[in-house]
Amino acid sequence: MVDILRLSPVISAYPDDESENLEIEVILPGVEKKNITFKITRRFLCKSYQRRS
Repeated sequence: MVDILRLSPVISAYPDDESENLEIEVILPGVEKKNITFKITRRFLCKSYQRRS
């Protein structure tokens, strides 16, 4: 049997210095930046990615 290592994303959100915008930082272990896509609307946040081989 093969052990599976599951890694959780790390997500941080905080206001900018003027409190006008929300800064969002996301760390997806095992995923390269070029393989990440985000879509943000007023009601919805969607992320998709492909893991490294």
